[in-house]
Amino acid sequence: MHIFPRHPIRWALALAILLLVAPLWLVAMPGMPDYPAHLVGFRMIAAGDRSMPWSIYYHIRWLLVPNLASEMVVPLLMHLMSAAAATKLFLSLAVVLWAGAPAAIQFALHRRIDAMALIGALFAYNAPFVWGFFNFAFASGTALWLLAAWIWRAEERGKFDLFFFSLGFLALCLGHLFAMLAALLMVGGFEIGRAWRDRVVSPVELFRRALPVLLAAAPALVLFLMLRTPGNGEGYLQFDILETLEDRASAAIMAYFDQPALLLTGSLAGLWGAGVLFRALKLPVAMVPPIVFMALATLLAPEWAMGGWGVHMRLPAMLGAMMFGACGLQLEPARRAVLAAFGMAMVAVMAGLLMHDWAGYSRQYTEFRAALRYLPPGVKLFAAIDDASFVLESDQPYWHIAELAIIDRGGFTPLMFATKGQHIVQVNPPYDKIAARGAQDGSPPDVSELPYLAHVRIDIDPDIATEYPYLERFPCRFDAVAVFRGTGFASEVPNYLIPLRQGSFFTIYTIDRAKGCPER
Repeated sequence: MHIFPRHPIRWALALAILLLVAPLWLVAMPGMPDYPAHLVGFRMIAAGDRSMPWSIYYHIRWLLVPNLASEMVVPLLMHLMSAAAATKLFLSLAVVLWAGAPAAIQFALHRRIDAMALIGALFAYNAPFVWGFFNFAFASGTALWLLAAWIWRAEERGKFDLFFFSLGFLALCLGHLFAMLAALLMVGGFEIGRAWRDRVVSPVELFRRALPVLLAAAPALVLFLMLRTPGNGEGYLQFDILETLEDRASAAIMAYFDQPALLLTGSLAGLWGAGVLFRALKLPVAMVPPIVFMALATLLAPEWAMGGWGVHMRLPAMLGAMMFGACGLQLEPARRAVLAAFGMAMVAVMAGLLMHDWAGYSRQYTEFRAALRYLPPGVKLFAAIDDASFVLESDQPYWHIAELAIIDRGGFTPLMFATKGQHIVQVNPPYDKIAARGAQDGSPPDVSELPYLAHVRIDIDPDIATEYPYLERFPCRFDAVAVFRGTGFASEVPNYLIPLRQGSFFTIYTIDRAKGCPER
């Protein structure tokens, strides 16, 4: 009889995954900025074309767009459980994919799992996950597993394998385009690494090595190029590489929303670099090109692309997970145990910090939902931020909280995820005129901008024309505004905003149209 498990690192990894998933289930609503809007969207998609209170404002239009991972999965799960439980289950699967991916890559390369895979699980808490980029978080975790499977079948890959890899790339394309492109970059880099390892120089042999990658990815690329529907802002491309360097470094691991684990990320990067340099880590030659390619992509990725923001934050964690999964420890058992203990301790600390952070936001979200019942059914509501009152806190977790009024009051909000050509939920005319067109104008205004928005003072505030055109003359178009505040002093609001309900971090105002929208 064995007192200790035969494979302690595997049991440790299983425990780490449970710890990383736990915060999702220990709060009512995780404090992710995009979570409320996604939750609302799932409820609307599951309801379909049935007559619902929000049907006057929104409808469902299924499109073949490369951003459907959660929209395809969560509404199906809702046949078995509530929307909140289905959403948490989907996010839990994303965490499991991410936390297990370094181990899968390591086993495919070295046929064993060690502490490096356990440390690699820390990258499961990354910027896309904490922000609530549901589709990318799930699809990118899947992309890492696709890389592991590709490596596993490298020496005996046949036509049957290519068929399943083609399905994998197709699923990634539908789940999230950027995740599919990242998978293609990693798999292509691995094949280049194999050719480099084998010293292949013949053009014919190089083409033969590249052909499986091309065949596997071709259906997904054709699907995207031929069947996609262009969306708002898709042609907009912005890099801002120097200005976003800190964001890129911060995005790899985040303990909670507004406090990235930069010290931990830097320490892990130093640990990995020293380990490779002094040969305490075994890095296969075939993995050098994919790591280099992903590092370059991480550094050079645009901030905006194809109508989406935050592209620059999506790859750092994938790079980290792949780097730690690629290496095998070359240390004696005692030092392996120390590294494993360090990994478990960091996982426990990260999960505890995230749980504490989310618990606070969850209480606030519950408080706000209780206040929504004082608004009339069908209310047209928008959110505003009192930026001056946010001292140490971040305001992003409140950007989409007003969207809960859609399902709670059958209302309308302008920041619901309903961009034409990019989302399944669509806004009915004429309300599309007072809805955000896409991510470029998808954040709430500051309280100080409300007077200028009401009177369309573009000469004073040029942002009105580019970021908030849907809020021009808002007193004539909306019924209420929810102003979210931090712990600092509250700013004044226009006199035509009448307090309806005040909470610990917000005030809901009704709009007096007689004062705010005079006859012209």
